[in-house]
Amino acid sequence: MTCQEALRLLYEVIDKEADQIDTEEVKEHLNNCRNCMARYQFEQMFKTFVSEKAVSNTKTEQLRSRIRSQINQMGGKPTDFFNQHKRIIFSLAASLIIFAAVGLAGIQYYRYETSIHPFEEGHSNGFVTGTPISAVNANSYNAEGILPADFHERLKKNLPDYKLVHVENEEIIGKKFVHLHLLNGKAKISLYVSRATDMELPDFEKASFSGVEYNRHICSECQTIYWTKNNMTSVAVSENKNIDLPTVIMALEPI
Repeated sequence: MTCQEALRLLYEVIDKEADQIDTEEVKEHLNNCRNCMARYQFEQMFKTFVSEKAVSNTKTEQLRSRIRSQINQMGGKPTDFFNQHKRIIFSLAASLIIFAAVGLAGIQYYRYETSIHPFEEGHSNGFVTGTPISAVNANSYNAEGILPADFHERLKKNLPDYKLVHVENEEIIGKKFVHLHLLNGKAKISLYVSRATDMELPDFEKASFSGVEYNRHICSECQTIYWTKNNMTSVAVSENKNIDLPTVIMALEPI
């Protein structure tokens, strides 16, 4: 089964409308195709999310109460039409707010799934441990070809807490990144570096460190921060949430 065939049947499988043969073939394809599996997981989770939000009677009633309160604060008497149909109006207004919130949440989740999750997945599935290449407080690694000369970035000389154990080139979200595998004690850290040209990552929670503004996303399994400086985009990922990950920003400096 091809990816196109699997995706064509995907919604029928999710809605349990596909026959047993199609379902088994799609599931077999998903087990062997990471891209289609990621699409399936997203669609499944989004459907569950929408269903839970749409049937939330408690939240609907809370929204209705807020709408009533706002109308009362405006003063004046409602028209006869409004008075006769206020239950319907309240319900429609509450429903519109709920579905708007669901839509915005869905957009945010989609942006995370397509722009941030690939870095987290690359870290968790592809991190290499081993003997450090050398201490990060040694001279610039650029002489060893770790960062391309035209990046105009290098690892700082005085970072004794970090050990570089592996470097590789990876293509993520359609861009080429240099993936540096770092250790801070036993904590594993992936640092991805690439040019910022034609690349835009979603604006999640904003913060700053040593004058550098960055975004961060913390999930149940890891923390991810990303920033753009000197026309370079860097993404740092670690499953250790106790480590002060923004210090990795200091691992790079312009040449």
